[in-house]
Amino acid sequence: MSLVLTIKEQVTFGFTGKINILTKESSQYLGAVYMLDGYIVNCVYKDQSGQRVLYKVVYDDLEEKEDLKFVAEPEIVGEGDILFQLSFNEFKTQAEDEYKNYKDSQRLRPPDNLKLLINSDFLLDGDNISLSEFDILSLISDYNKVSDIYNNSSFSEGDITSLLVSLRKKNALKVIR
Repeated sequence: MSLVLTIKEQVTFGFTGKINILTKESSQYLGAVYMLDGYIVNCVYKDQSGQRVLYKVVYDDLEEKEDLKFVAEPEIVGEGDILFQLSFNEFKTQAEDEYKNYKDSQRLRPPDNLKLLINSDFLLDGDNISLSEFDILSLISDYNKVSDIYNNSSFSEGDITSLLVSLRKKNALKVIR
């Protein structure tokens, strides 16, 4: 059963607890979706947490990037576990929008094996950049391989792609093959 259907089923009962995200093959724990009284309140997946990570699980599930299974586990959800609050309808609407953005951005996504460097000329006299673009540049200073940038960013894949395109247009990036 998909994550969306699992959440929908739990919302019906006003579920409180977590939906564990496991690999189908070995049942290895990858994370969990936390719910409180039928509302989604947090998601932890592959050492990241938050609402954007929730959509990453949806992508991985829909695109079958990971062979996932979901197991509901009633549990007390503490105050520290609550990062946001989404009803099922809000989640479904935002997931559809994020997934459409993700699919649209896939054609612009650079190959995973490319390396990106910050253009030193841009640092001296480049255009103004947004806070999100700055965050991506900071990430590039730590990880210059495209696959590492996507794997270590808290932004959605669609957002990363559009930020990289924007930075490339501003001549902020050098591409190394």
